[in-house]
Amino acid sequence: MTKIRFVVGPPGTGKTHIFLINKYKELLKKYDIEKIILTSHTNVASDQIKKAILELPEVKSRGLRKKFFDYRVCTIHKYCRSKNPGSDVWDGICDDHFENLCMENINFKLGKHETGKELKKTHGFFKCYSDAHGKGLTLKEHYNTCSPHVLQEYKPYNLRQIEHMEETYEKYKQRNRISDFADMIDKYNNQNDESDIQALIIDEAQDCNVPQLKAVKKMGANVRDGHLYMVGDPDQTIFEFSGSDADAFHKNAAQPWQELTEGLRCSKVVNAFARKIIKPLWTKYGYERVWTPTKDEGNIIRIPGLKSPSLNLDKLIYKIKNTEETFIFTYRGNPTNHAVRKFFIQHGIVFAHINSSPHVPVKELRAHKNYDEVFLKGKPLELKYIKQFHNYLGRKVVVHGKTGKTLCFDEMIDKPYTIHELIKEDIYKPEILENGNFHIVRTGANIERIAYIKKVLSKGFNFAEDKVRVEYGNIHEIKGITRDNCVFDTSVYPFRYSQEPRDTQIRLSYTAVTRARYDLFIIQSSLGATLGGVK
Repeated sequence: MTKIRFVVGPPGTGKTHIFLINKYKELLKKYDIEKIILTSHTNVASDQIKKAILELPEVKSRGLRKKFFDYRVCTIHKYCRSKNPGSDVWDGICDDHFENLCMENINFKLGKHETGKELKKTHGFFKCYSDAHGKGLTLKEHYNTCSPHVLQEYKPYNLRQIEHMEETYEKYKQRNRISDFADMIDKYNNQNDESDIQALIIDEAQDCNVPQLKAVKKMGANVRDGHLYMVGDPDQTIFEFSGSDADAFHKNAAQPWQELTEGLRCSKVVNAFARKIIKPLWTKYGYERVWTPTKDEGNIIRIPGLKSPSLNLDKLIYKIKNTEETFIFTYRGNPTNHAVRKFFIQHGIVFAHINSSPHVPVKELRAHKNYDEVFLKGKPLELKYIKQFHNYLGRKVVVHGKTGKTLCFDEMIDKPYTIHELIKEDIYKPEILENGNFHIVRTGANIERIAYIKKVLSKGFNFAEDKVRVEYGNIHEIKGITRDNCVFDTSVYPFRYSQEPRDTQIRLSYTAVTRARYDLFIIQSSLGATLGGVK
């Protein structure tokens, strides 16, 4: 296979949006565009790269559409699947498959597990199955080499039960012509066909697990003139539990083919703090990255905790409520996520889990405000806003047959209406005038949700904002994103996280703090131990 060219750079040095795009433009001049492949590790990342490529004049002039790049700028899984079409993919979203598995194997019924898209993240069998595959091991080989804290993730199942479930699962997939993500890679790796790829770029290469690396080697077997690029940052290798090899990537990329040095993200203070965190690993592997900060000064602000009042906590709350800056709250794991959510709710902060919808959608907040402050007071309100809160109203105030449906408005002129006009139109009962504010007449909300909505509105929520500025997620979930401010809980509870290797903890902390453009808020651990010794 062609010798790999490693391209590395610290966070925010333009690995994805500068090197990848420029290299792609260069390759277009030499090779067949149909045989230039660029992969990343998530659909979100590959879609962003695809969007940038479609804007290139060299691509526009060829009249190419987004569909052309579906299997040429994509995830490794998607590329491998394109070489083995024909079966449906179960990615954990279909509850019916899980219900059928429960009927075939009683072990699947043990324990309490979420369903839907979170299923494969929470179910002990699927976690063990995925981790073993990522490391290129059988279930037995993986299970017997796991540390006690990892085995906790697979409870309530033992090895015998997990192996029995695997047998049921494999038979079920075969019978129903279903593939999972592991199958996509394995089927490609087991093919005898030779790759015709002329140039190959792998983004976030440090996250590749054992089967994915095998696929990359096969994909790049016949690239021309050494154009096989592994682009990433060994210092951000945080998916070891699923098969990525941090030690190997550190060693291979210690003297890279190209090193990116210009920092485009982190302020001076955050840059210096991050360098201090990662310094032990640079020393261990015998290298030191040149990594310049931006021109912004930035701040490190330490907070004793989210529950205890303090001057620095007040600074954080003030900044959230009185600026238009973005914030990411991050941590190693439970129970911090629960504490963060309680903090947001307590202070009436509009928030969302990373890449998810807000805790309370903006349209629901707007429904409360428009109903109480405009509609109920007899003022005319645009029909599109009436439709928003109409879906929340029940038979208490809506005429029979028109509850929860906006079809009753379809034949009406699109103009503002008052509450009195809609009573005359026989959409609302006259009793609507007597029942009071929206939280009294609406359906589908408990006391806690109503209290939170009232608090958000009382603090003057800005409806002109087109996105939620405050998000949260664990370190693995937020990797790859950038926000103006990062709020990092350094605690390592529960107990199992404190057992992770020191190098792993250092990489996790380094990845967390480098999400920030300007300011970094450190939530100090009340337990003494901190992730990677960060203080």
